[in-house]
Amino acid sequence: MTAFWDFLFQLGGAAAIVAALSAWIGKLWADRILQRESSDHQRRLKELESNLRHQVDTQLAQVNFELSTLKEKTLKAHADKLNCYSFAIDGVAELLSKFSAFTNNMPGAKPFQEAFDEFDAKRIRAYGHMALVAPQSVMTAYDAVIEHFIQIRNGQTEADWKTGRDLVLAWINAARADIGVDPSVIRYEGDF
Repeated sequence: MTAFWDFLFQLGGAAAIVAALSAWIGKLWADRILQRESSDHQRRLKELESNLRHQVDTQLAQVNFELSTLKEKTLKAHADKLNCYSFAIDGVAELLSKFSAFTNNMPGAKPFQEAFDEFDAKRIRAYGHMALVAPQSVMTAYDAVIEHFIQIRNGQTEADWKTGRDLVLAWINAARADIGVDPSVIRYEGDF
């Protein structure tokens, strides 16, 4: 019977050695599988990151291009408005100068009919330019200026410097609001 117990004891020792070896081999195998999976995971993660970075860079480049294009269009439209309004203001300023001379009976002043006839081609041209870039508020204010002077030319109303000046300032204020120069309204604060 002792031989039996010796045999069981040896078998138990061999089983313990086999169990220890299989645990070690199992751990080694699991570590290698885990290392391979981790390596594959890292590679896929880098690919995903690279793809996402490329997509973001492409979309960002597109957005920057669109913003740049919009900026150029906005600046060009703003410059076009400034040029258009400047051209129109120059014509009206010239008419107002002649109107001032006429209303103040200055020596050598042209009759208003003649001054308006000289202005007429400029105002039609200015109207066409403004119609391309100006909002209705600017066009309506310009219409009020022109209609006032047409009524004076046609003898339908008296020549009144203050009314003409106020109408021109209302038109300039509408243009200033359109181009965003300053939201405050300008007005004549002199005595004449």
